[in-house]
Amino acid sequence: MSVSTTTRSSVALVALLATLLLCACPKKEWHYAPPPAPAPTKDFDAQFGATTLDPNGSARDVDWHTHIPNPDSCNNGQPYTPACTQNPIFQDQPDLRHQAFCFIGKLTSPSPYQSFFGHADWMVAQYNGSIGWFNFGDDFDYDLFLIPGSARGITTNNNHLTDNNSPQYIEMEFDSGETDAAFTKGWWNDFKTLGEANDDRDALAKLFHPGQTTLACGSAVGIFGLDCDHGCRSELHPIYGLAIQRTEKADDNEWSILARNWGTGGYCSQYNDELAETNISIVLPYTSSQPPTQAEVVDFAPAANDSTAKIGCPTLWFKDGQTVVNLTLPPPEQQAVAAFSLKLQWPAGAEPVACTQPAASPHALMALAAEHAATPANGEDYMGALLRTAEQSQHPNLLHPNLERDFFITLPKIQSRMQSLKSMALAPQPQPCDGSIAIKPGLPTPAPLPTIHKLKIDQRKQIHDDGIRTIICQNYRAKKLTLPPGTTQQDLDRACKGVK
Repeated sequence: MSVSTTTRSSVALVALLATLLLCACPKKEWHYAPPPAPAPTKDFDAQFGATTLDPNGSARDVDWHTHIPNPDSCNNGQPYTPACTQNPIFQDQPDLRHQAFCFIGKLTSPSPYQSFFGHADWMVAQYNGSIGWFNFGDDFDYDLFLIPGSARGITTNNNHLTDNNSPQYIEMEFDSGETDAAFTKGWWNDFKTLGEANDDRDALAKLFHPGQTTLACGSAVGIFGLDCDHGCRSELHPIYGLAIQRTEKADDNEWSILARNWGTGGYCSQYNDELAETNISIVLPYTSSQPPTQAEVVDFAPAANDSTAKIGCPTLWFKDGQTVVNLTLPPPEQQAVAAFSLKLQWPAGAEPVACTQPAASPHALMALAAEHAATPANGEDYMGALLRTAEQSQHPNLLHPNLERDFFITLPKIQSRMQSLKSMALAPQPQPCDGSIAIKPGLPTPAPLPTIHKLKIDQRKQIHDDGIRTIICQNYRAKKLTLPPGTTQQDLDRACKGVK
């Protein structure tokens, strides 16, 4: 796709004006409680059961007022504007240094979304559904997909698993640099190793759902919204809580669980989405009139950017057929994360909740996801295509280069800035968490923080994004690498302005 200089200038002006007109003010905080809104009437008004919130108090399985709406047809492809939704939307866009790569990606894409190239966030929500591996992103995010029941929360732009007759999915993302410090034991260590390798899809399928030919079921808690760098399709990003059901037998029911109350939103964004809450509850979908007969925590590993952070051991609750795992967390600025496995045994008559199971094998779905990710059609994809070429040029013999180990070492300014920040490390525990735990009756009580947490630009993410931009610009300048189709040297020069 070729774009004239005049067209580019016009588009850039439109984007600038739109950015000024749209609210770019930082959100004060994220809470579990969904924001108040009038009764849904517009296509992208969120709807959910006000009396069936999740145990956190957040919306559950959010859908749109118009089931599966078309983002392209609402207000000239701007579904996040008041013409399309009554909900208060937070728009998380890249800063001035990094938006050029995102915007160039928009110019090479047939997508009509030229006025906004970041994340339009609605609210914190919890979804249940089928979960599978998508890919390890070029912005170093772990990317999974979730097939929600009844296609709730889906737009026409969400990808299908295989052909147009297969289910559509919501993409779920969380940054490896924000979570890897806790992925040191058992299943999560295997997830990190295989996920970052990103090429052994049979092994990943077996890791998620061993011995099965279907996807795993599970739950996820995260910020629900539209990724308007990728066609304004719906997503959960960042993920705060995740529970993947690896085995579902009543006498052998195992879950892999991740919990935190903070996280960032990828290259084409800038804020740390701190959650002003000090605990998190994740629903474990399993049908039973009675609680589990036994529960055991395995391979519990907490990490944080603050050595004083205190992360509580997991607790399990049961009420009216609903099973909930809960963790107490420190304030979000301490950037804590916990990862562990949970083994349950159930009484007679209990059985797993059925979730959508596509006919295609997990391996085939993962291969398809990788194929989607390899096509540079959007801003982050474009940045990724540039980075992959630069990586291969700089380290042709490395199959999976590591950003900090293999690239940042050649960038003294980036290295010194990284060293000035606290590094994530395993957090000390006042007591061991592994072992049998009691099942408590009732549900945990959410505990919001009393102080206001205005969202801040995340320094670590900013340094990482600066490093990615520097790697790309230096390698393309020095080696005159071939640019992705549809872009020019002028585009790259504009994006690399100020990089030495």
